[in-house]
Amino acid sequence: MAVLTADHYIIDTERYLHALAEAEQIASQGYLVTLGIPPTGPSTGYGYIEQGQSLGNAGDFPYYRVNRFIEKPDLQNAAKMVQSGQYSWNSGMFIWRVKRILEEFERQMPAFYTQLMELGSVTGTAEYSATIQRIWPQVAKQTIDYGVMEGATDVAVIPVEMGWSDIGSWSSLTGLLPVDEHGNSAVGPFLGINTRGTLVFGEKRLIATIGVQDLVIVDTEDALLVCTKAEEQRVREMVERLKKIGRNDLT
Repeated sequence: MAVLTADHYIIDTERYLHALAEAEQIASQGYLVTLGIPPTGPSTGYGYIEQGQSLGNAGDFPYYRVNRFIEKPDLQNAAKMVQSGQYSWNSGMFIWRVKRILEEFERQMPAFYTQLMELGSVTGTAEYSATIQRIWPQVAKQTIDYGVMEGATDVAVIPVEMGWSDIGSWSSLTGLLPVDEHGNSAVGPFLGINTRGTLVFGEKRLIATIGVQDLVIVDTEDALLVCTKAEEQRVREMVERLKKIGRNDLT
């Protein structure tokens, strides 16, 4: 079983598929396998994986036992981790045998395991729809990292260079879109004067800028976002504020 994310962007798909094939072989030995991304800089927008003991090579990919998963760090700690050479970015992609992940669910998330087993018992029957509608609202919200991977045994990471981006921020689009001579990237109508290093994303209206630098401007039908690239990670904070004031229609 491979857990992959639909909104990731991967340039070298051939190497990606090769890594998945090798990960399958490692998973067949009972490991929970994750693909790590060698960091290109001290990003604070990604989680990190600390590489431990070398476990050998899978084809031309070295792989390592995972010491720990680390939540998104501050800039100082991110810089230390990158400098050490012992960390990968956490891609959130996992490969494992179904039996192994079920064992970890049973051990670490027993309530969720019970829910899965109940659902599995009616899969393919007329009772399935009603059962999942009853069970789903009761499932506790939890990430796979916190719920399973941090406490799992026999976790392995394969660091893979494959031109990866999770497109987890607006400015990450800059590396995927054409850039003009002033470092601006635009989707939709855009006209800039003395504008540099700015990402513009629009749907219909012309977006015009004068004398700005290093901004993210996103214009949609129901909202306009303007922020500096330096603070774009705070979009999540804005989403939470919108929820608190009852504007779930914008989140």
